Amino acid sequence: MTRNALILMPAKALEGVLLLVMSALYTRMFPPVVNGQYQITNTTVLALFLVSAAWLYNASARFVSEYRSPEGEKKFYSTFMLAFGVITCVVLALGALIWRLTGNLLFFAGSMMLTTYSLFTIMNGLLIQTDHILVSIGVSLLDVAGKILCAALLVGLRGGDTPYPAVFAAVISDLVASSVAMAVLHVVRNTRRRHFDRQLLSSLLAFGVPLIGMSIGTGLLSMVDRYIVTFMKGDAQAAVYMTNFTVSSGIFGMIAAAVVRATYPSLIASYAADGKAAAEKLLAQGTRLYFLIAMPAALGLFAVCQPLAHFMFEETYWPGANIIGIAAIAYFFMDLTEYAIKGFELTKNTRPVLGFSLTAAAIKIAATFALTYLMGIQGAAWGTLIAFLAYFLIVVVGMRGTFRFRPDGKSTARIFCSAAACAVCAYLVCTYLPLEGGGVSVIKTVAGVCTGGLVYVACLLLSGEMKPEIEMLRQARRNRQGD
Repeated sequence: MTRNALILMPAKALEGVLLLVMSALYTRMFPPVVNGQYQITNTTVLALFLVSAAWLYNASARFVSEYRSPEGEKKFYSTFMLAFGVITCVVLALGALIWRLTGNLLFFAGSMMLTTYSLFTIMNGLLIQTDHILVSIGVSLLDVAGKILCAALLVGLRGGDTPYPAVFAAVISDLVASSVAMAVLHVVRNTRRRHFDRQLLSSLLAFGVPLIGMSIGTGLLSMVDRYIVTFMKGDAQAAVYMTNFTVSSGIFGMIAAAVVRATYPSLIASYAADGKAAAEKLLAQGTRLYFLIAMPAALGLFAVCQPLAHFMFEETYWPGANIIGIAAIAYFFMDLTEYAIKGFELTKNTRPVLGFSLTAAAIKIAATFALTYLMGIQGAAWGTLIAFLAYFLIVVVGMRGTFRFRPDGKSTARIFCSAAACAVCAYLVCTYLPLEGGGVSVIKTVAGVCTGGLVYVACLLLSGEMKPEIEMLRQARRNRQGD
């Protein structure tokens, strides 16, 4: 578990940097109104994925490890591709119909984007579940870099007065990256009509379909604020909100992929082999690993959000800089909740999560409307933080009778104090570094991040929190010397 996370983290950090570059470039390639139209299209794609294909993503990730033999792969991929093919046909047909009725090509372009995004997300998830970690890293980097290059090329050819360059850049890049993943997994070679298995399809549906309700609740919880801001403040202000918000959501998405989801295969294996107690112990270890990465990220982004926004974005987007920090704290709790609900997923009892997510979504809708009215777009970020914190607390309390979620208290306290020291030092450097002139925001951000990082590592070493990792490195070196 730790090995996979340590392999993924540097690559996911690079991917996060590329996502930040993409977000920064889009503020320069497109006017705020057009950027807002792309952002809401992308948000809608993410929301519709949760309804249309997330059930297959969750089910395939849960069952692929049970079909690792040559015959099993033929059965699995043949059945999977039929299910995905049906989803694709329905999505594209609906997009074409709405385009025909409204005359707006963006609906059909969005349906294409939804199809290729779904395929890439599922294929990349299968790479991780089947231990193709390095390939997963490669296709993820290829996907993000491809979106940047394709968007720049299309804007150069057709201009940036519509969101289509960004939409079709996503379609092309997701399709290319998916093709690479499918080649490595031998999906096409193993897909034959005669290998389709009704029983496996029934198992996928039985596991995945109940999660659609949970996905709807999660989608509302994660994305409804963007629609509320667009409705209340318009496309331009929505672009300011979503662009700043995406900095933190993108970074924590990478952390979730590298740390949270990388623990799932180990949890499944531990639960199947050794039972609930062993899985609970492994979950606590995974949570500690998440804290080591996510706490300094959340508090650090809160500390450096102002200079970070100033050097990344056009001046139009600077008033939303604090949203980066608020969203970082919010996503810390949202990703932590992914650990908390693992007990429900392992026991295949996901029904309670639907009620929890819908309750938190209702909190978010009420808080976002009220706080956006009172505070503007920053109020929407505070509404998100309130809702994500509420979701975490509701899940932890509701899971007590099913699975124990109990991180080590002393370890958590040491990590938090180290992360807080990191954030304070980063903030002081960014605020009081005596520099003036062009490029100051870049220098202050880099100086703040580096100072905070050094303080964080020093505090962890002095507190003894890094002893397990140091011992692991020493053991690895001894093993190499022994060879």
